[in-house]
Amino acid sequence: MMNLKKFFGFGLVALTLLAVGCKNDKKAPVEEFILRPASMVYTHEDSTAINTLVEQFREKLIAQDLESCADLLYIFHNDSVFPLTAAQRQDYVAGMKIFHIYDARQNSLLLRSDRNNEVEVLVQIMKDGDLDQQKGITRLKLNPVLFEGQWYLTLLDKYAEGVEEIYK
Repeated sequence: MMNLKKFFGFGLVALTLLAVGCKNDKKAPVEEFILRPASMVYTHEDSTAINTLVEQFREKLIAQDLESCADLLYIFHNDSVFPLTAAQRQDYVAGMKIFHIYDARQNSLLLRSDRNNEVEVLVQIMKDGDLDQQKGITRLKLNPVLFEGQWYLTLLDKYAEGVEEIYK
């Protein structure tokens, strides 16, 4: 009987310490996130051009036409836009061929500047996947780039020229 009283006594002490230890009157500091405005003014034509490119890319992706997807991708370097080289195309197509693509859709669009943007495309890679529940998917990120009045799709690469993380 004495051991049982000691057990409950220790349990009561432990619960009290736990309750006191978990109580925290200090309020956690609130981080403020300030959205930076875009560095340029986007027109309806800009939005339409970007959405058209992304939709073409998405349709070709679903059709498993990876060569045509590669045709829509460019590299921005030294203030110029270039189509993918033969080696880059081959690497892109080979990398994407490992997936069976069942569906895809644009998930988000974030425009910051003429060089630093982000379009996220959800890609369903499992037969029983679900884009709405984001199960059996992967994310593909594109960076639309404006060059001499025309929009081009590039793969988002944080080390690419003109791309910077603005919310560090």
